[in-house]
Amino acid sequence: MKLYFTSFLISIFFSFNLFGQPLSQFSENSNDFIKELGDYMTASQTKSMEEIYEDFEKLFRSGIFTAEEIQVIQRTANTMLVQRMTASPYFSNYLLGLMQVKNAELGEKRFTEWHDLLNQIIGGIENRKLKPYQNFLVFSHKFFEKKALRDSKTGVKWFVGSDKYQMKYENGEPVIEFEKIDLIGQRGQDSIMIEGTSGMYHPVKEVWKGSGGKVTWERYGLEAEVYAELGEYEIEVKRSIYDVASARMHYPLYFGSRVVEGSFQDKLSGVNRAIEGSYPRFESKDNFLEIKNIGEGVEFKGGFRLHGTTVYGFGSKKSRAELLLYNDSKALTYKGLSELFSIRREERIAGEGVESTVYFGADSLYHPSVKIRFKIPTKVLQLSRGQRGSDRNPFFNSLHNINMDADKLEYHLETDSVFIGIHYFVPCFFVKNFH
Repeated sequence: MKLYFTSFLISIFFSFNLFGQPLSQFSENSNDFIKELGDYMTASQTKSMEEIYEDFEKLFRSGIFTAEEIQVIQRTANTMLVQRMTASPYFSNYLLGLMQVKNAELGEKRFTEWHDLLNQIIGGIENRKLKPYQNFLVFSHKFFEKKALRDSKTGVKWFVGSDKYQMKYENGEPVIEFEKIDLIGQRGQDSIMIEGTSGMYHPVKEVWKGSGGKVTWERYGLEAEVYAELGEYEIEVKRSIYDVASARMHYPLYFGSRVVEGSFQDKLSGVNRAIEGSYPRFESKDNFLEIKNIGEGVEFKGGFRLHGTTVYGFGSKKSRAELLLYNDSKALTYKGLSELFSIRREERIAGEGVESTVYFGADSLYHPSVKIRFKIPTKVLQLSRGQRGSDRNPFFNSLHNINMDADKLEYHLETDSVFIGIHYFVPCFFVKNFH
């Protein structure tokens, strides 16, 4: 307790000048200034504060700052004193920024721009609302050091891939304007990027407002020609996810030269890409697109979603997506209607609640709502009933005009053969050349 009280008295003592009054202005003499600043910074005898000051003092005495720049630093420090800003966190973060700004590309220009912003922010302070100034200082030293819009030891980080920017003061706040840069997000081992985007960063609000650029699916092994062009978008840099209301999808394999309009979303997983690997995401506005090259004998019409590398064809209750399957003779063998299908090109197509019709010439087997799975390489179609609602309806056999109370049906398109499993798992019987 005695040690604590002694430290407290020392802190108070160094906050006063020789006449016992609070420090209100630093000396114009540079040698006196740096000594007074040292007293102010180290009065609390906090190790971190002492280290920051020691590093700055070495840089200050090295001659890196011109005489004019030292005057700017002194004026800024005195303006901060007028606002009764304490050594921590305000002066400490100011010095951290000073130690980085001259190392940035075009260091002298950045020094001037930065201080112009600092002075405008201070000039706009009312009722001692100092947080905007503090937020900008915290942003500044990481930005000059790492090109970071936001840096975090454990959370989300965002970086810009260019030194081309302008620092401005607009609508009462500092903004950093970028044109045609790569914006990179990181969290854990995961990273995402928007290539060739433009925008403005609002460091006090920690918001990026961007326009344009593209995102590819290359991190999941897809070709570079698969990408989304972004419209206007906004990113809260504390968050790991962002949405774009208007985007344009390029996927030549499925759509050729056609560009598909829709919405886009991307996310940093930071955990396990295998678990959260359903990003980036795109969803078309049009829900009746023709999706090509899914597999031989497959035609599909519906909306298009791309979640990671998984394609979903979707529709609505009024306008469902349509799946058509053809045999080697180009004859229609199956038609399915559903609000959602999952598609793995050249592998399989699956869906639930699918209104299904299996064709055998003029006859058919019909069910209003089944689970389906079509194995594209073997051309085997599996239909199975679920446990709810219309899923429990029987299959209708138009050839014999009867209902078939079977839980499963497996159709081999290449051999025109059907295996039908009877309700309660009675052994299957084989139907050859059903029609």
